[in-house]
Formats: sequence, structure tokens, C-alpha cells
Amino acid sequence: MNKKELIEELTNIGGCDAEDEWSKGYDSGVSSALELANQLDEPEIPVIPQFVADWIELAKDIGITLVGVMDFDTITFYKTYPKVEFQNLKEYMAYGGTQKIVARAWLDGYTIKKEKLYFVKEPITGQFLIKDNRQSNGVKWTDGFEKEPSYYTEQEIKAIDERYWAFAEEVPDV
Repeated sequence: MNKKELIEELTNIGGCDAEDEWSKGYDSGVSSALELANQLDEPEIPVIPQFVADWIELAKDIGITLVGVMDFDTITFYKTYPKVEFQNLKEYMAYGGTQKIVARAWLDGYTIKKEKLYFVKEPITGQFLIKDNRQSNGVKWTDGFEKEPSYYTEQEIKAIDERYWAFAEEVPDV
């Protein structure tokens, strides 16, 4: 039960209409409990990268426990799943402080860190790097007139080819 649910429950209890000492004590107890509930701290919702959120959701879907989510052997076992960014996840989980963040995200929920997006434009030809699953590496170069450029995070660009990062241009906020 969270703070909001507790306050709602205490509010719905209601008071007694009688005027005897027991009823006054009951009403006073409910009021005191409501005051204390209002003073409770809300847990701070952690902000995590998308790849960590994907890992948490996959783990919950397939029945991995919270302990398993932070276990390197478990992460390694599921590294072939399409939504598991294995290397990023492994590096992220290597720091003790991030394990606490993941545990809080698992227990309390999370918000996803908004990552900057980029498109890749080759400066000489003016071609854009676009996603194309028919290609062996999942991308291809195309003229700007053919299609809109695809948007990537820094990690996605570097995973395709480190050299493409030099041609990355930030997508302006719309």
C-alpha cells in the first residue's frame, strides 16, 4: 500500500456519530492516523535508462526475481534476447549504487531517462543512415530525399559502428 492509498483508506473510514467517550477517541485516533499518513515521505521514483527498464520488464514477464535481475549470470544467460542491451546493462550493473537504483525501480516503479536522439548524416554525400532490417547490420545509407532519417541514441550509433558517431547530429527538440 502506498501513501495515497493509505490516506484514501483512512478518509473512507469515517467517524462515529455518537457523542460518548469511545466515539470521540475513535474519531481522534482516525484523525491522528490521517495526520501522520500525510507526513509520510513518498519514495523518490528512480530515473533509469530505457535499456534498464526493458530488462526489468522482461525479467518480470518471464519470472526472474529481483535478485536474478542483478545477477551477472542471469544477465549473461538472457543476453541473446532482442530487448536486452547486454553490454550496456552489464556496465550499468557493475556499479554498486546502480544496483540500489534498479532495486528501487523494481519495487517502486520508475521513470525513463529521456536520452538525446541523433541522426547520422554523411557530410560529403549528404546521405542519411536509416534502419533497414533487410540489411545484415540492420541499417543502410540513403539519400535524404528518399526517406526521413532514423533517430538513434548515442549507444545505438556506437553499437552500429563507432566511426558513425563523428557524423551524428542532435535531433532538435520539437
